[in-house]
Amino acid sequence: MGFVPRFYPCLWLLFFLNSHASLLSSTTHLCSDEEAAALMQFKNSFSINRTAARICEFHSVKSYPKTNSWKEGTDCCSWDGITCDKITGHVTGLDLSCSWLRGPFFSNSSLFLLSHLQRLNLAANFFQRSRIPSEFGRFANLSHLNLSRSWFSGSVPNEISHLTELVSLDLSSDDPSIPFPLRTLELDDPTVEGIVHNLTKVRELILYGINMSSVNPSCLMNLSSSLTSLNLFGCSIRGNFPNNIFSLPNLKSLNLKRNPDLVGYLPKFNWSGPLENLILPITSFSGQLPDSIGDLLSLRHLDLAFCKFSGSIPSSLGKLSLLTYLDLSYNSFSGQIPSSLASLTRLEVLDASENQLVGSIPSQVTAFPSLIDLDLSANLLNGTIPSWVYSLPSLQYLNLRYNQLMSHINEFQHNSLREISLENNKLQGPIPSSISELVNLTRLDMSSNNLSGLVQLDMFLKLQNLRFLSLSDNSLSLSSNIWVNFTLPNLKELYFSSCNISEFPIFLQGSNNLSRLDLSNNRIRGGIPKWMLATPLENFSIS
Repeated sequence: MGFVPRFYPCLWLLFFLNSHASLLSSTTHLCSDEEAAALMQFKNSFSINRTAARICEFHSVKSYPKTNSWKEGTDCCSWDGITCDKITGHVTGLDLSCSWLRGPFFSNSSLFLLSHLQRLNLAANFFQRSRIPSEFGRFANLSHLNLSRSWFSGSVPNEISHLTELVSLDLSSDDPSIPFPLRTLELDDPTVEGIVHNLTKVRELILYGINMSSVNPSCLMNLSSSLTSLNLFGCSIRGNFPNNIFSLPNLKSLNLKRNPDLVGYLPKFNWSGPLENLILPITSFSGQLPDSIGDLLSLRHLDLAFCKFSGSIPSSLGKLSLLTYLDLSYNSFSGQIPSSLASLTRLEVLDASENQLVGSIPSQVTAFPSLIDLDLSANLLNGTIPSWVYSLPSLQYLNLRYNQLMSHINEFQHNSLREISLENNKLQGPIPSSISELVNLTRLDMSSNNLSGLVQLDMFLKLQNLRFLSLSDNSLSLSSNIWVNFTLPNLKELYFSSCNISEFPIFLQGSNNLSRLDLSNNRIRGGIPKWMLATPLENFSIS
């Protein structure tokens, strides 16, 4: 009798699985010996030093020596930082960012033997001011290249512009948190023109900290319509910024910060698109803020600080319902703060300080429910502090100093506040008792107002985080409760000038960090206490 398969289904299943496994194993390729050898040679060309990636730790980004997992005789596709094509086994991705690599980067590096690379990330290592080798232009298939913050120097080679498949290019020379970038890398007109002309697929172009002082901004006029992010932070680029870049159809983020000689203005008509981040501080952009900015309905972050804008703040900003950050400080804006801004329910930061704004602060009871930082200082604002200021559950920083506000200070309903700056106004009445419950407070300045009443110093006993306290130049009388003994251990600056004090505040005896003290224009009699003489003051005034 012949063999009948249907009576043995399990045997057929085992036969099928074994055959399929054999077929898979025969088509699965490991990393080639040549590519593995090139990687090992690349590894051995550098030393491992944790300080090479200290910028990563500064920004709380994990750093570790990825190449320590690379062992000869093992499949390089399993090594840390390596990605391989699942069919051919070729190395297509190399991510050695924050890998503690230290040493010079040579033009004959074995890295350039990895001809199938599509993604390459060498960010945040220390290549000892080596020049970027022109051999990077050999990676014809490269879609992502990141050489940022790895201490390359010199001119960016024109061959970078030959990488026509690039989708993301990050050549950032320095970290944006550094106040004065070293600008170890430079870009010239021909290279920028090549990048603009050839990289038609590029979506991210990140060049912050690169010296572009010799580049004419007009070179950027024909940037790819695919561009979603352009970052020229701190590039010293100067001249007129091409206005058409604002109209790129896919642009989501534009950062031109800290280019003080870059001149420009914002489009007045037909300005719409997916823009989410518009960052222009410390530039020479000027003119009025157009109503058309209200058509950027995707905008989340708008920073125009330290520019040369003037005119009124357009009420159309109130249409930007996704906005979380708005900084208009250090310009010449005039007129009133539009009441429409109060509808920005997601706004976390509102800074319109150092302008020429007049009138009252918007008084809608439900205004700015998500606000963390409010700064309207150094304007000409008058009227009262609106009730919503006292009831914001997330407010941490309140700065209304140097205005003409005339109201009483109401009770604060939440203890989230860290800094309160109300000095140099015309505020009246007593200091609110709720101040004593603001346990997170580090700064309190109510000086140079018309405040009055008796202040018991023990109202500050819970404010153990307080570093700065000023009540000078009011009509207050400060009295110390002799039965209460407390200290403010973190206090560094205390200003009680003209506060009708008759004795040294005893709580200062435990303020070992105190460096500045002003008790002038009071009624203190007798000698300076011995414990006060032991305090290491830098500035001390008493009378």
